[in-house]
Amino acid sequence: MPVQPITSSGYELDLSPEAFGELTASDDLITTGDFPALRERMQTDGYLYLPGLLDAENVLEVRRLVTDRLAAENLLDPRYPSIEAISSENADTKFRPDLALNNPPLQRLLYQGEMIDFFTRFIDEEVLHFDFT
Repeated sequence: MPVQPITSSGYELDLSPEAFGELTASDDLITTGDFPALRERMQTDGYLYLPGLLDAENVLEVRRLVTDRLAAENLLDPRYPSIEAISSENADTKFRPDLALNNPPLQRLLYQGEMIDFFTRFIDEEVLHFDFT
C-alpha cells in the first residue's frame, strides 16, 4: 500500500530519511537536573525533545476542551469521537486564538507547573510569558 503524503497548511512534507527522522530524547537530562547539558544539546541540535515533561492527563484535559469546542461548531467529523480531532470535510479553520479564551486547563498547562518550572531552570532566571495565548 503506498504511503499517503503528509501535509501541513497545504504543503507536502518531505519524509525522506534526510529530512525526517527520530528525535533525540533529552528527558534523562531533566531527571538528573543537568541543565547545562540541556542548554548544550539545544545549541547543538536546535531542539529539545522532552517526552513526559507535561502530565499526560493535563494535556488530555486541554485537548478535550478544545476538541469539544470544535465539535460544537461542526468542525469535526461526527463519525469519530471529538477527542480524535478528525476534521469535517467542510472545515476551513487555520488560526483560532479564541480556543485559548476561557480555557483554565490550558492556562494551567502553559503558565504553571512543569512548563514554567522547566523554562525557569533552563533559562536560569525568571520566566515571563506573552499576555496573548
